[in-house]
Amino acid sequence: MEKLKVVVIGSGIGGSGVATLLQHAGCDVTVLEKNPYLGGKCHTFEKDGFVVDAGVHMISRGPNGPLMLINNMVKGDLQWVSRRHIITFQVGNKYMLPYRQSVFDPIMLPKWGWGFMQATRDGCPGETATRNGSALRITKMFNSLHKITKQHGGFTWLMSEVFKLLSMNEVYYSDLDEMTVKEFVDGFTDNFPAHQLAAYASMIILVVPYTVGSAGELLWCAVRQMAGASVSVPLGGARAIPAAYLDAMVSDGGKLELGAEAKKILVDSGKVKGVKTADGREFEADIVISNAGIKLTCAMAGKANFPKDYIKRVDGLRYSCSYITKKYGLSKKSVDVNSAGFFHVANVEPETMFDYLDTGEAPADPQLFTTIPTEVDFTAGKPGEQLVIMGVPGPITGSKESSKHCDKILAAGEERLFEVFPDIEKNTRWTVKTDTHYYAKMTGKPTGDCIGLGQYVGQTGIHKPSAKTPVEGLYLVGTDAGARGVGTEQAAESAIRVAKLIESKYAIKK
Repeated sequence: MEKLKVVVIGSGIGGSGVATLLQHAGCDVTVLEKNPYLGGKCHTFEKDGFVVDAGVHMISRGPNGPLMLINNMVKGDLQWVSRRHIITFQVGNKYMLPYRQSVFDPIMLPKWGWGFMQATRDGCPGETATRNGSALRITKMFNSLHKITKQHGGFTWLMSEVFKLLSMNEVYYSDLDEMTVKEFVDGFTDNFPAHQLAAYASMIILVVPYTVGSAGELLWCAVRQMAGASVSVPLGGARAIPAAYLDAMVSDGGKLELGAEAKKILVDSGKVKGVKTADGREFEADIVISNAGIKLTCAMAGKANFPKDYIKRVDGLRYSCSYITKKYGLSKKSVDVNSAGFFHVANVEPETMFDYLDTGEAPADPQLFTTIPTEVDFTAGKPGEQLVIMGVPGPITGSKESSKHCDKILAAGEERLFEVFPDIEKNTRWTVKTDTHYYAKMTGKPTGDCIGLGQYVGQTGIHKPSAKTPVEGLYLVGTDAGARGVGTEQAAESAIRVAKLIESKYAIKK
């Protein structure tokens, strides 16, 4: 029998992952990538001796998650680097709190407990005489937690809820998918720094504000991150992940076509026939798997080939926000927080923390997701030098006009970063910006979203689009289809699911 011909559109995590799995399983796979480089948003470039990610990346479960699972399944060469103290959080504009790989670390728990007590004591930003009523605020926090616990059945209820979370009960998470992160936190406390941290966590993990993000999705991701205790970065930058997959795919006989932009998915009588590229080439296929996002995929395949209710549902889906970046190549070490990341929690009202994304203005106090790759990856720069990548939440639109808004946001982010680490400014050799227009050109979409479909209430769990489309032989992969998880890991998990689905349907045996 002839091998099943598979064409994969896009070489991001989802595309490269499913491509290597199916090639390893015995299919004849061709990957089409519109750019002259591989990896999509996990692209990495080199500048003056530094290895620089196009985005800003830190992998939640690293070697203990689905990204490494794919690598192991195809015998790839992906490697990870990390450290025990991986992230330093700044809360209340002054309290530095360590995030260590285990939440039960004897150093982490007391520091976070004391830091939150201090932030609670300080009260809301803008208050005069910040210490006035500090004891009252702290007492109120504990009384509130005690009252809620008592209302629901006391300590036994609390332990039951914790057990459900830690046991990773999918039914429990599905119920929580129907409420926002804010609603979930409201059920336990009105503590100001707790809500600030929840708002930060929603944006960094789900890349949507906590007023609209799914509580079930956030908790699913957070619990697995804590269980994995392996927040890491890939050795050699983010590109090392798709590169490991694609190297294994090519070694198994698969083909990678760079500079091959898919323009049309060929469909005849409700079944895919192949893909036509912008330069006129046609690639025949029994199966087409798109990593281009559900909306662009439907447009390429022709909306007339899908049921009207399906297209209506697709048109109503919302993408995530973005993370725009400014990268700094430093002549000497200028950030010393004893970790590979510095996360500044914006000290503003949590509910309005990200309103600036819709107004076109700069944030009053920007959230910072800053990585320092050279602190863990010896390949990221020369000895003695430092690479700093500052990420700030940005808008969804990817138009040229959005670049002006992005500039305002990055300027505010830089001001905060320099305030905390003044040596960065004087030791900077070069800087590079990446904004939503940059990401839109990279993907071919009109949006500059970070991960694809946003993990909003109504778009996660059972509400997420299926990987299998109504067009026979056309599948979706990446964060727009099926799986749960943080960004790249969600894409990897979807790749595993789609590969298994196709192997089962077509009884593929290597």
